[in-house]
Amino acid sequence: MESDDGFQSYSKAIESDPIGVLLAKWRRDAFIAKLKQLPDVAEVIPSGSLARGTQIGPVHDVDLIVVYKPSEQPDYGSGRESAQAAMEHLQGELLEQLHPWRGTEPGLLRETELRSHVVTYQGGWTHPVEDIVPSAPPVDVMPAVREGSHLLIPERGTGWVDVDPEKFMRQVEQRQREWGYFTEVVGMAKAWAKDNHLGMKNLAVEAMVLKYCPRPGFFGTLSCGEAVARFFEAAAAANITSLKDPAGRCGEIDSGMNYGKLRRALGHAAGLARQAMDAEHAWENRFHGTEDVTHPDVFWRELFGRKYPRARVRFWRAPATEPWFGKYTVESGTPAGLADLGPKWSGGGQKPPDNRRPNGPTGRGPERPDLNPDEPSLRPHGPGSGLRRPPGWAPNPPDGPAPAEPGPSLWTGIFGSAAATVSVPLTFG
Repeated sequence: MESDDGFQSYSKAIESDPIGVLLAKWRRDAFIAKLKQLPDVAEVIPSGSLARGTQIGPVHDVDLIVVYKPSEQPDYGSGRESAQAAMEHLQGELLEQLHPWRGTEPGLLRETELRSHVVTYQGGWTHPVEDIVPSAPPVDVMPAVREGSHLLIPERGTGWVDVDPEKFMRQVEQRQREWGYFTEVVGMAKAWAKDNHLGMKNLAVEAMVLKYCPRPGFFGTLSCGEAVARFFEAAAAANITSLKDPAGRCGEIDSGMNYGKLRRALGHAAGLARQAMDAEHAWENRFHGTEDVTHPDVFWRELFGRKYPRARVRFWRAPATEPWFGKYTVESGTPAGLADLGPKWSGGGQKPPDNRRPNGPTGRGPERPDLNPDEPSLRPHGPGSGLRRPPGWAPNPPDGPAPAEPGPSLWTGIFGSAAATVSVPLTFG
């Protein structure tokens, strides 16, 4: 598609800085190594956009889930008091692990913050490069206990709720395996929601794309532009009034979201996307009678904003190829045959004279094929006199065949009689 380069450039423009992603993963791995040393921790699970590969823009935080052992924390998983206790217990463990020489002094509590489901650590870097990279992203750590195939997490003031972030991650991974541009479409949808000031959570955008983004057909292909257009059209036609957890556990993702504004934005985006796809098809056929066609990137840029590149018409040099034998037909009274390729390929007729260089006793001789160095009449006479030709010398014997006239050939049929005398070099673009 004509807009493939535009989508590729747009994906590069909105993606996260590779150095920032590397530092965030480095910080995440350092926290995982520290938390796994706790005696009551069963496992640590990376989560969030960074773990799902759908992160765009600056990395604002790193998400982790700490799963406790039921044998060590038997009260976790039920009751409001145990939910609050789990949050406070995790806060203390973070401070002890990250500052083992100072314990849980009151001044260090400012480095952590208790939120609805997570404990946010905003302290310094926990690695020897702390002085080099002081602006590491904060880490959101969520306590949990495993309940069968899903997890129970605390909610301050309420108790414990069911979640299944691992299932959601598997769903995203499956869609990415089916179609290699799925996470890029998720990133474009996130950037679109941010530019339109919809106030959507990242999880809500990912759930919407997971539900309405099309799948490629069996043994079929799906372009990025077609996927984006069909996603916006399907989401606009669905008249969305709620976005729920794709794993089917925690229900509504964001009950305070303005769905009316979302529906209007989706309708406008669907119209622009369809105009862009119509322009794609018209642009492909513009040399067949339709010259005044708007470039599709004009509509995509209006949909995605200034970070989408401006329309650029691609120019390339058409490859120059030489016609192969049999590709073109030459209209001539005498049909062309193998004789046109020379006596060697004619398969009949008189053998042409042997014009190779004669081999004398010394292995060297004159270049003239009609001269014999052993005949005295052909030797040079005096300095600078050159070679004398014998009487009655002729290029061909008197009774020999006359020189062949150049017959019609493939090249003479194309270039005319000039092809018999003019050398046409083969050129390749």
